Amino acid sequence: MELVITADAMKELDATHGELKSMHTVEAARGHGIGRTLFGLN
Repeated sequence: MELVITADAMKELDATHGELKSMHTVEAARGHGIGRTLFGLN
C-alpha cells in the first residue's frame, strides 16, 4: 500500500534559488523530518 504523506508547492526564483510556498503533511507523519529529507538537510 502506498500513502501520500505530504503535498508541496514550490516556486523557482532563478536557476539556483527556489521558494517553498506551502507544505501540508498528514498529522501522523509530522515530526519525522520529512521536510528536512525533501530538501537534503538530514
